Amino acid sequence: MVVECAWILYVTRKLQLLGTISYDECVSSVVNFYGDIYMIDATKVIAFISENKDIFETIYNILYDIAADTNQGLLTKEEINGEKVIDPTDIQGQARQNQVSDVLKQMAKEKSNYHCILEESEDCAEHYFTSKAENQNYVEVHHFIPREFASEFEHTIEILDNYITLCPCCHRKIHHAIDRERKHMILEIYNQRKDLLEQDGIYIPNKQKLFQFYKFDQTAE
Repeated sequence: MVVECAWILYVTRKLQLLGTISYDECVSSVVNFYGDIYMIDATKVIAFISENKDIFETIYNILYDIAADTNQGLLTKEEINGEKVIDPTDIQGQARQNQVSDVLKQMAKEKSNYHCILEESEDCAEHYFTSKAENQNYVEVHHFIPREFASEFEHTIEILDNYITLCPCCHRKIHHAIDRERKHMILEIYNQRKDLLEQDGIYIPNKQKLFQFYKFDQTAE
């Protein structure tokens, strides 16, 4: 297991050093890097990758931060509300998740009237500027429950109440500030959205679990 993890890290780092390359170039490079360490039949490895293309394309998209194709038309609100838990581990699931997310982001902005949820406590008026694309306050959309923890919930977290509009300053602060400077912000959002999330079947068991989502040091809790 340790050897396999070390090999994955080795290949990932080698791919990162190559910069952004095409999917076919990525597959060829993986086979070559694998061959540097083990005696392999390159034809069989390529065949295996081809048979599992959805999985490898998903990994490729994540590695190079490439969004899956969402050119499938806009979803209606009813379709969003009826959406089940999405499995983003293949190309179709990833594309569907991005498609749902695009609609929810726009709905969240419109619902907030392009204002930060922390506007009153953080005096966000000083940080607003007008978006050229939308001619509204520029706001960013934040997953309150991060996607990496989606599997911990029985119901999908891709719901409107989990999409939070923040001014750029608050968004950066929630992600990058030291724990004692962002704790009150996270708790304020929690207090505003807890009941709404629970109506959608999303239960955060306690505040300590919430702080784990944001990778707090234990001493900060």
